[in-house]
Amino acid sequence: MKKNWKNFVIYTVFAVSVFSLTSCGSSPANAPGTENTTEAPQPILVLSLGTKDNMKEYDYIYESANPNSTALTWDARNPDADTLLAIIAELTGWNLTLSQPVSVSPGSFTISFSKDSSIYTGAVDSSKTDFAITDRKQLVTTILDSIVANMNRAYNESLTIYFTAADGSDITVPEGNITIPASEPYAEAETEPTTE
Repeated sequence: MKKNWKNFVIYTVFAVSVFSLTSCGSSPANAPGTENTTEAPQPILVLSLGTKDNMKEYDYIYESANPNSTALTWDARNPDADTLLAIIAELTGWNLTLSQPVSVSPGSFTISFSKDSSIYTGAVDSSKTDFAITDRKQLVTTILDSIVANMNRAYNESLTIYFTAADGSDITVPEGNITIPASEPYAEAETEPTTE
């Protein structure tokens, strides 16, 4: 009787194993005629680009896991303002060359553009048709508003951001009749209303 019971248990376990392998019409992963199409998802950074009242979202795909990749990498847990600007420049074709790395002080960021940047030259990569803006005032506004939107998103808070010329003075672009004061925040952190 014990032997029959033991055989019964063995056959039951075997039958359950076979049934589980063939259930739901699934086939073994390496069976002929089946392909393994599972790929690791590509990391994506969603960027907001446009003017303050008219932002559109664009996906930037980067390859942080590939050591041979020339793609810029992004770490949302430890955002880096200079890398974010480089990613925006790569996606848009805008020249966002800085005169120095982004200056970070408690509660604020200062971004100083070089004379080679699109802010001053108006030049953009013509192959990036979505971002080739010919009106100088609109180009400068779009660049600065896009930077503010993405910095706020990257740091998950409203930031105080100053934009300056290479020497720390006001940004002036005579062709677009534009002056961005260096001493005033272009974007100011929203303060929580005080309750009394």
